[in-house]
Amino acid sequence: MLETRQTSLPSLVLASPSAPSASLLVPETNRTYGSIPHIPSLLQTQSPRSSSDPRGERPPLPRINSATPLIPRSSGLYRDLRRGHWHFPWQGHRNCRKQRSCRASGLTGSIVIMTGMLLGLVLGVMLWVYGWMGREERLSVFDLMSFIDGNFSTKGIKKMWACSHNDEMQGQNALSLALSLGYGWIEVDTHLAATPPKHHPDHVTWTLLTGHDLADLDPRKSLKMLYLDPLLAILDMNNEGWGKDGGEEWNGVYEDDPREEVVLMIDMKSDGDETWPHLQKALEPFLAKGYLTTYNTTSQTLSPGPLTIVGTGNTPLHQVFYAPLRYIFFDAPLVDLHKPHHLPATPSGPAVTIEWSPSLSPIASSKFPLQYYLAAPPTPFPAYNPFLCNLQLTAAVAHEKGIQSRWWGVLHKPGWARRRMWEVVWQSGVGVVNADELGGLESWLEGKKGVEREGFC
Repeated sequence: MLETRQTSLPSLVLASPSAPSASLLVPETNRTYGSIPHIPSLLQTQSPRSSSDPRGERPPLPRINSATPLIPRSSGLYRDLRRGHWHFPWQGHRNCRKQRSCRASGLTGSIVIMTGMLLGLVLGVMLWVYGWMGREERLSVFDLMSFIDGNFSTKGIKKMWACSHNDEMQGQNALSLALSLGYGWIEVDTHLAATPPKHHPDHVTWTLLTGHDLADLDPRKSLKMLYLDPLLAILDMNNEGWGKDGGEEWNGVYEDDPREEVVLMIDMKSDGDETWPHLQKALEPFLAKGYLTTYNTTSQTLSPGPLTIVGTGNTPLHQVFYAPLRYIFFDAPLVDLHKPHHLPATPSGPAVTIEWSPSLSPIASSKFPLQYYLAAPPTPFPAYNPFLCNLQLTAAVAHEKGIQSRWWGVLHKPGWARRRMWEVVWQSGVGVVNADELGGLESWLEGKKGVEREGFC
């Protein structure tokens, strides 16, 4: 027999099994209804803890998978990602119950899939460029890229009397950057490197590569690809229809400065005598079209051209001096420009004493002497600065000989010290200001237009 119990309900009664319907809206207090049968308890759905379980936990019961939809819904990758129905192969199926959690899980899944697709695309391109193509085909692709980078218009740009020092360190489009700012002197570090072909390792090919150190060398960064081919393309474009023996004058690299030449300085890092014939061969297309400045040592005739080549670093002076037709010139030492230079006997010619001249060295360069940093601080007598006076005398010797002067190796960090040293070098009277920060020097020299240099002697 079922148990019975007395139950007291609140004053407002909504339903009663024994009361008439009229009494449903009548509030009463302390009304006691008849016996209400006790609802039997549900059977125990979980077994008691097992004594054999050291943790004292109940064994899990089989239950329906929470990720199984009870109501059929539309399926699809996008909807599954939004609802969080995704999992990695090493994880079980997962689902999220809260809407915020679903959105986060869907976003994570989308990012994972899109990242994988992007990495696959990049990997495919790298395999195509570096793995499936031969070396010659890869170089032709980079050659085309260099041609496109170099084949741009210099309209509206005028030559600036400044030198881009170690230009190859300015990035992939270093030449384009220097020309877009109007630099008239561009120095490139060059190494002669052996590059054996892939299919014929016994036949070594010697190539002029650009790079400051040996670790910077890359077969895709040759002097021909990054500098010579783009410059040749620009000169061909600016001199279309001009002949070597024609009556018209040549046009330079800069369209708005057609009579101004650009100087390409080749800093030979490898052996000079071994590098010399390879550089001559690389310059043959320019020489055949009359684009190079030349000096005939027999007739002593200097013929200016839109491009002047100057060798520095390990450039052999005897090769430059004894060449019958000189189209590679020499970077003279600025600090010793006032002294004659003794050239010893070589297979190229006998011993001789040289007087520096523009036909041999159109520019003279030296590393900035350490003692002349004392010219940077202000002095008690601004009208006389002995260190700046010595710098001006050095530049005056070069100017008297008709040779441009340049200091390199000047402090360029931090920024305030760099700008102060630019001021010192500019006040020293040099013809070419050297720089590693191309954009900064271009802006700084723009502010110096129309400003007279002071005399400190």
